[in-house]
Amino acid sequence: MRIEELGPPDADHSTGLILHWRRQLLFAVLPVDQWHDTAEGKLAHIMGIGGHVEAGEGWGEAVRREAQEEAGLAVDLLSPAETWLLRDDGTVQDITPALTWPDAPRPLFIWCAVLRFDAPPDEQERHFINAVFEATLPDDVEPHPAAEVPALLALSEAQLRQAAVHPISLGTLLKGGARIWTSSPIPRTTLTAPLGTAQWYNVWLQKRDAALL
Repeated sequence: MRIEELGPPDADHSTGLILHWRRQLLFAVLPVDQWHDTAEGKLAHIMGIGGHVEAGEGWGEAVRREAQEEAGLAVDLLSPAETWLLRDDGTVQDITPALTWPDAPRPLFIWCAVLRFDAPPDEQERHFINAVFEATLPDDVEPHPAAEVPALLALSEAQLRQAAVHPISLGTLLKGGARIWTSSPIPRTTLTAPLGTAQWYNVWLQKRDAALL
């Protein structure tokens, strides 16, 4: 089975990165024009560094390029023992034996989902196939947001889990040990919650923990 066979021919091919740094997880903050108004205040989603696979580009090559473009980072991808498939119907499946991967390293997991954009009657559906890789940064490397993202946020696994249950203010995260790098100030009252790769990583963590019980 090839990764392209996990969705329809017109599916968007994209990548994500689970980036470990100083025992924290490093994610990108979505641009301000993609923040949402909620009853509790402004909500800024955090997502894995990554983006679309360009024509003629390999999956691993694409995520390395995105790490450079979004965070100015040169990353060495890890080689996981297993590759998991996560679908928006709740499926979490080990596809290591079945997946034919073109080159090393393999992704940690692949998420496949149908996402909806705009509001009715202009609502559109798009299918996504996203290969999520894993990498670790040396402690002496200092992240910094590049032009494509307004901020990078490093938080603990426990904080990610909490934000997945209910959005947490940036100020609360920082008091709990999180760190942020911004190209312009972000109010500490801004709420944060995982989306995309960050959200799917929380699903994978739940599966991992259940397997350890």
